[in-house]
Amino acid sequence: VNVPGRDKPTPVPFKITVAPATPKLSYPDGKVETGKSIETPITTPDGYKFPTGTTFTIDGKTPDGLTIDPKTGKITYNVPEGHQPGDVTGKVKVTIPGTDNPIEVPFKIIVTPAEPKLAYEDTPINAGETAKVTPNGVDGYKPLDGTTFELPKNAPEGVTINPKTGEISYTAPKDSPHKEVTGNVLVNVPGRDKPTPVPFKIT
Repeated sequence: VNVPGRDKPTPVPFKITVAPATPKLSYPDGKVETGKSIETPITTPDGYKFPTGTTFTIDGKTPDGLTIDPKTGKITYNVPEGHQPGDVTGKVKVTIPGTDNPIEVPFKIIVTPAEPKLAYEDTPINAGETAKVTPNGVDGYKPLDGTTFELPKNAPEGVTINPKTGEISYTAPKDSPHKEVTGNVLVNVPGRDKPTPVPFKIT
């Protein structure tokens, strides 16, 4: 600083602190069945690398079965058996050295119903008789509310089904030769993209 009348300028120190740029971070929406697991890494801009010392933590209460790698930010979710289908949401706090406040990054994992575990017992029948068979739950499985049952277009002739219970009925003609009647029942579980085929056999 040059002041008139002074022989020499006076030095005045200054310092500018350059904070790290705030990257645009995100988690892609994940989708997983009940009882299974999913890993969801954090998404960063092309070429961006987190500075050494960056940490990742879940903001608030962590859902049961969900963990996060504190060094990479990767989320792992082991969905508990019996977990109700729906969205699991939250935020990850990303603390980058040199920044004043952590960055909050939301995440969402969509939990869908597990594949239905149902089975039809092989059922013997005599000519002229009617067989009625209801599906049984395997390993204690119980159909979710709203589950429906249907027969495919190529179902054997004479087989009918109760769309709410899955009970199939078949009356064997009196004058027909003995034969096996086999096919599949399509089980539609709310929240699943496609029906699950469950085989049956009437002998």
